[in-house]
Amino acid sequence: MTDDVPPLSFVVGSLWPGYDEYDLARIKLMQVGMKEGFPVEDLPLPNHLSHWNRHGRGRPFHFGCCFEDDGADVSVPACTYRVLFEPRVVDGIPRTMVTQVDTQHNHTSRMRSRERLSHWMKEREDRQRRKAEVRDRALSRLDHIKKSWSFRITSVDPPLQWELDAAFGEQNMILDTWEKLFGKESFDGLVEAAKDKSSLFTQKEHAAALAQMKRSHDTFILRTPPVTPAKRTPPRQDHPTPTPAPNRFSSATSPVARIKREAAPEPLDESERKTPRIEDERAKAAPKEKKVIVVDLCDSDSEDEDVKPAVEPATAAEAAQNAPAQDAREGVKTADPNRPELPNDLADFLRSLSSPFPLEKHVHLFARPSIEVDSPEQLRYIASRENGALDELLEELGKDVTRDDGIVEKGMPRVWRSALRDELKRVARDE
Repeated sequence: MTDDVPPLSFVVGSLWPGYDEYDLARIKLMQVGMKEGFPVEDLPLPNHLSHWNRHGRGRPFHFGCCFEDDGADVSVPACTYRVLFEPRVVDGIPRTMVTQVDTQHNHTSRMRSRERLSHWMKEREDRQRRKAEVRDRALSRLDHIKKSWSFRITSVDPPLQWELDAAFGEQNMILDTWEKLFGKESFDGLVEAAKDKSSLFTQKEHAAALAQMKRSHDTFILRTPPVTPAKRTPPRQDHPTPTPAPNRFSSATSPVARIKREAAPEPLDESERKTPRIEDERAKAAPKEKKVIVVDLCDSDSEDEDVKPAVEPATAAEAAQNAPAQDAREGVKTADPNRPELPNDLADFLRSLSSPFPLEKHVHLFARPSIEVDSPEQLRYIASRENGALDELLEELGKDVTRDDGIVEKGMPRVWRSALRDELKRVARDE
């Protein structure tokens, strides 16, 4: 795509918004059709895009002329006037791009005056309804941009500068598109409605956000400010400096303190202590071993006649109850069956891609039963195919899955999947 391609036009490479579910393109094509005298409608997708089976954003859009001459003696094939849109991510902003276009009709007939008037009345209502829906989506999208990025600027995970610029650029794209398609008056009404909801991200707020984001970023990298040692006052010469007592145990629960306590000499008996012993709270709460009592059943002073009580073996229920504790003492570890481990080469491959997103963070999603991809070779093979396997893979990666233990495993975000798709396509082209 070149920079000289005009936006919002029916030319290959022209960019359109991605939030409106193609209603802006429908409205403009309806206007062109009514001006030139032919009806328009949604068309089935071409064969190479027939694997798309879902609706809404992210699905290609095919639109064109649907003129039929009822008075013709011979059946005429479908008109060739059509435009194809496909989703794209440009500068971090979800957009749609014109990938195929044909503005030539295969018929010379046009709608008659009465048919054109009737068709114009129907399409006018449709255009007004779609315009109102797109306006609501635009206000909702502007509000989402303002609130989400205002929260992230001061969050623990502050955004990068290109992410903030992308959000600000998407807001400007929405406003510019509305002014170009519907005029200055409609644009002013949209801006006033957005201001009433405090949904606009102004240039002043954008500059302040960059400064705040830089401060937050520096703070979270340093974690804590450097400690400045306190100024020490020199001791007076007429008073000796007291020798501080060594701090034997810096912390009662630290590993160093535990090692020092084990290496310390045995404490004195209670009779030899001059001060009462302060027992550790954990020692009080710990269970104490019971002393084995030897019972003399013969009631005799002879050591040969002493009889010890018989020790009965543990029952099966007691042995099963004590098994988990025994395994814990022996350090037995079990793997989590809900998250199978993947080879490191797949994570290394995702890490090697030239993407600003850490894609290897979601490597565990490739082990889902609906995906089962565990090697870079399989990813390259899927990316090189033209049967839509890559799009189906990205769709599965974006789903939220409820595991057997009830925990909802989040899928890969849509922007991350778009970046992964571009990188895999680039790898497939290079090979």
